Amino acid sequence: MRILVDMDFSPASLELVRSLEAEYGANNITCVSLKLVNGELETKEAEIKNYSKFFSEDVLSAAIAAYRRGELLSPCFVCAQRGIVQYLFDEAQRAGCEKIATTCNLPLMGEFHRELFLVRTSTTDANLSSSHCSCPFKSGDYRTYLANIAGYGKAGNFIYNNAVVGKHTGVLKYIVGQHNLADELETHFTQMLYIKALDVNSGDIMLADKAEMFFRILWLKDCVFYAGAPVLGEVDVVLRSKLPAKPLPCIMERRLDGTARVLLDKAQFALQAGQLVKFFVNDTLIGGGVVERSG
Repeated sequence: MRILVDMDFSPASLELVRSLEAEYGANNITCVSLKLVNGELETKEAEIKNYSKFFSEDVLSAAIAAYRRGELLSPCFVCAQRGIVQYLFDEAQRAGCEKIATTCNLPLMGEFHRELFLVRTSTTDANLSSSHCSCPFKSGDYRTYLANIAGYGKAGNFIYNNAVVGKHTGVLKYIVGQHNLADELETHFTQMLYIKALDVNSGDIMLADKAEMFFRILWLKDCVFYAGAPVLGEVDVVLRSKLPAKPLPCIMERRLDGTARVLLDKAQFALQAGQLVKFFVNDTLIGGGVVERSG
């Protein structure tokens, strides 16, 4: 069996190559590295494939659209979902490879040709993305990067208990759960107020007391699951992919239209639309999706 390896030069990627060479033979392993934006990339380990001319339309435009909807997106997920999977499939076809191996979180990359991927990820070693050349999001400050392109959205009001308590100059400057707002409110409050919701159409930002910021139910969109994942059952869910996050027990119900509903055992604090969640059974990654809303 011939295998195409998505080579990103991380320790996990190098280890993957060595293990596959030992299992299938070095002659059956083809390593490629995807170049997503302009920049230099030199390596003797893999053949460089330049996809920078597709990146802006395939990936950046989708990231900007999600940002304008007020979603706290994972740019690595958008890149994987909209670009990397299809690019790797194209390269596998050209190289005559039957399988593709990568250190990315495969079930969260979209519906493209999932049966072609070798899956070797768990709660401890699963990476959200590979480190492809000159990624504009690599610095981590992707919101500033997107704001420089798309701006900060509409100006509007801070609203608490149906009353206007302050004004702001751009709704996309804020995120759900934020609470350092005292200097921006016209009314003084003895208690801490938190951002509960953003309305990107009106520009209004809804505030709430801490007790109102907890949720137990999640509605997800853009879900992808491996074959064999339960349609309805008890699983573990990781809610915050960018932080060290403990898997939480929940009941997950997935549907044929690519959505899912999650009931958590214990209430959790503030989660904004657009964030990525992942599901596990016995430390094995079985799928994931994007938060549409919580309650």
